[in-house]
Amino acid sequence: MKKIYIYHSKLGLVWGIFIISLGLQISCTPENPIDRNVQVFLQIPLPNPAGVKNASSIAGVKSVMLTVTAGNEILVSKELTILGNTANGTVSIMPGENIKFTAEARDASNIIQWQGSTTVDIVDDFTANIQLTPILPTANILKALEKERSVNLSWNQNSDPDFASYKLYRSQSASTEGTLLHSTTVNTETEYTDNLALEGNTYFYTLVVTDTEGFSTLSTVNINPSYPPTAGVLQGVFNGSVYLNWTQNPDSDFAGYNLYRSQLENVLGTLIYTNPVVTNRVYEDSKVSEGNAYFYILEVIDNKGLNSKSDVVRINVPLIPPTPSVLYGEGGEDGYVYLGWTQNYDSDFARYELYRSTSKNVLGTRIHSTPNVNELSYTDESVIEGDSFYYKLKVFDTSGSGTESNEVPFVMYNYPPTLSYLTKTKVSSNLVSLNWTQNYDRDFHRYELYRSQSDSLSAKLIQSIYVKTITKFEDTKVSPNTTYFYRLVVFDINGLSTKGEFMYVRTPE
Repeated sequence: MKKIYIYHSKLGLVWGIFIISLGLQISCTPENPIDRNVQVFLQIPLPNPAGVKNASSIAGVKSVMLTVTAGNEILVSKELTILGNTANGTVSIMPGENIKFTAEARDASNIIQWQGSTTVDIVDDFTANIQLTPILPTANILKALEKERSVNLSWNQNSDPDFASYKLYRSQSASTEGTLLHSTTVNTETEYTDNLALEGNTYFYTLVVTDTEGFSTLSTVNINPSYPPTAGVLQGVFNGSVYLNWTQNPDSDFAGYNLYRSQLENVLGTLIYTNPVVTNRVYEDSKVSEGNAYFYILEVIDNKGLNSKSDVVRINVPLIPPTPSVLYGEGGEDGYVYLGWTQNYDSDFARYELYRSTSKNVLGTRIHSTPNVNELSYTDESVIEGDSFYYKLKVFDTSGSGTESNEVPFVMYNYPPTLSYLTKTKVSSNLVSLNWTQNYDRDFHRYELYRSQSDSLSAKLIQSIYVKTITKFEDTKVSPNTTYFYRLVVFDINGLSTKGEFMYVRTPE
């Protein structure tokens, strides 16, 4: 009987030494020993749950799997039988060189917690030792970065199935664990900001990752933060000059402000102002030109020579706006609005634009545009009688700047429809043919033709016609030797009407 000794340790923790007894019984003849399989008997003492930091979570080892390999070939994969505090089993393999035995012990959650292996040559009597070690939590890489006068710490997520917690510590000595800053049992929480880390000090941070058995791995990083100064918030406005102001710097190591101006957005530009007094926070820049855009950046410097820059502030210095024109107008009985305006004499004139709105003080819709500086009138033929309108004229220069005129209101009077004249073209005993002049009003709605047998009696509507170009009608519902009176009424879309005179017709016998 041969023995393979398997020892179990836990990275400096106190553990017992576990022995795997491998019984080797080789059934082969001395003349040809490799023609027969070797019987390897295994008896593996199991870890004692009392030696685990959190034994209640696993209640000891629940299964042991043995794998025997030769190179990349798996010779045997077998679960051993657990009896008491040992795992037992027998494997039958051919003798050979570099035969590897690997044992994996799993806990109650079916997670591999211990693992060990040994490689032996099976040719003769031998004794081999297997050292079983715990599977520690996957190590996480801890990183530290300066961010907004604080230290931002981050690490990669631990995905071990038996993950239990992260604990983050800070110390000013590499030899001590220091103060617990943060603890979480959520494996997706992988970031923490230390707002109490002061510049000029060296800090040592330690991330401890612990599994459900209480085993841990450590990751450390150190940093000596040297924060740049707090950036100022810059703002400005143009009012004849460019007026700039910014927030006061709160840092104790403040050294000065520098103000830069450029006509290119991504270029720092020219230093136009510098001041070492922290309370001086305003500046007037009068050296700007009309029609240009300027980009300003405020730089704050500390006594270490570090600096921080503000966001870019863009100030547009406008051109002098165009001279406004005076707009005037009047409405005609034809339903049109006649508008005129004073001429613009600016050298950079670009165009006139005329706008119409149905609401007061609203620019509305552009109805006309002309680049001809001498074109000073326009007739609006698209208005509708009965509505209210407001007109404005804008004058534009070549830079795109525009100036509005005064607002001219109009209430379009709703004139009655133009009268159409009714005539007869043919009369017989059972037919009266009627014609009338066409109505050309833009707000025309319909013709209505009435008939009665007396000009003093109420007439009866005999036809409504909604197409203004239809100007005739044949009345076939008449009787011989009868007098009729016809009248044509024209309606507009607002309901106003114009009645024609009665026309006398007598049918023959």
